[in-house]
Amino acid sequence: MRKVSSGQFWQPRSVAEDNAIAEVADHYRRRQRLSQGTSGDVPVLWTPSIQRIRNGSGSDRITGDILAINYNAQTVDFDETVAVAGGSKNVYESNGTINPLDLMTNLILSGVKPSTGSSPIYKHVGRFAVLLEPIKATETGLCVIDGLAAARLTMDHEDHPYADIAHNSTRLTSNWYGSAEIIHWVTVTLNDDVTEETWGLVRMGPFQAPIYKGTVTEIGGIGSGTSGDVDIFYNVYYDAVTSTTITAHRWMEGANTVENSAECLVRYFRDEGKWYITEQEC
Repeated sequence: MRKVSSGQFWQPRSVAEDNAIAEVADHYRRRQRLSQGTSGDVPVLWTPSIQRIRNGSGSDRITGDILAINYNAQTVDFDETVAVAGGSKNVYESNGTINPLDLMTNLILSGVKPSTGSSPIYKHVGRFAVLLEPIKATETGLCVIDGLAAARLTMDHEDHPYADIAHNSTRLTSNWYGSAEIIHWVTVTLNDDVTEETWGLVRMGPFQAPIYKGTVTEIGGIGSGTSGDVDIFYNVYYDAVTSTTITAHRWMEGANTVENSAECLVRYFRDEGKWYITEQEC
């Protein structure tokens, strides 16, 4: 195809040419929107942080929503194919080795509605993707799994430093732990002048569960193998100290009861979905 100059004879394009132009224009618009793109063997729009995901949540999802990344382990024989974007493909090269680019650019992640799972393993905590575009149910689209992202956010406490999944919710929820560090958040009023929506600029990465200072507030204290209320403190080096109450567990058998008003250290354990007292005042 060549450009047509003024005064030249113009002949209508074929259907194939029109479709090719539309496809190029679509890729160009998406590349501009995402401000990225690569060349060579790696598909346009690909970076390690941006992947394809299938919406298995049962409903259509919009930009900024999250989907939990389902555990989807596969054992693939030499002559088998796996589902990839656009169909299926054999992930092995002719010499019997795996092409790493196929694993990073072609496999489609399995996205589901977030769930804290069944005890004792909270399987989706720390495993989620932020959608870069609307994705209809059962269809695939682009998502971010690492790095900076703009996500719809539920702020349960204005001083929460992190965010992660909440059971049955497709929005990130703030917390004292999580795989997304909240860099900035803002609540906006929509066109109806009534509905408010909160968005957050988050930095996605490894799961973070800091150790916090706390004071036991449970009447009678917390004995071994039991749980109770603990006030944890944040921003202790600033004038405005944040205090919030959590339910912490005492897991060390045979240990003395952590008395009411005793100081302690607490931490959230992702594999069990519980706060535990890790150290106590002697």
